[in-house]
Amino acid sequence: MTLLWLRLAVLLYGVAALAVLPAALYNRPRWSQFAVPAAIGAAGLHFVSLAEMLNAAHHRLPVETHEVQSVLALILVLLFLAWWGSAVWRAWRTTEPGPFARAAAIASAAVLVHSLADFPLRTAAIAACFGMCMALLADGRAAPPKEKQALRRKRHVEFK
Repeated sequence: MTLLWLRLAVLLYGVAALAVLPAALYNRPRWSQFAVPAAIGAAGLHFVSLAEMLNAAHHRLPVETHEVQSVLALILVLLFLAWWGSAVWRAWRTTEPGPFARAAAIASAAVLVHSLADFPLRTAAIAACFGMCMALLADGRAAPPKEKQALRRKRHVEFK
């Protein structure tokens, strides 16, 4: 039933958005009389959907399943944090680390600290950046050697 309320809310949000366009673009005030009740109704259905979802969240799985899932998740998180700590230690303690590994260590630490108060990894862009940081931490290559000629660009044209 929650999905039905949510679908109706999305439909009403769409109707309200389409009704606002003539009112805003072409100065037709009668369309705003249709858009405002549709938006209010959509917000109400959205609230009802959220309330039903929160009410049903506790009754979907048996308690034993929640306990097993919680223990498995805790083990996975602890294993990940152990790997992350060793990768960060390796990135900062090697003699020739790549600059990207150190940057990935700093960025991933920022996301993990942010995770203590919020859920930033739900956002796709932050999750993709975090995944890239993990790939850079896992890659243990050193920085490429710098050549003196590559540091200074040529200011004249050479013909051979």
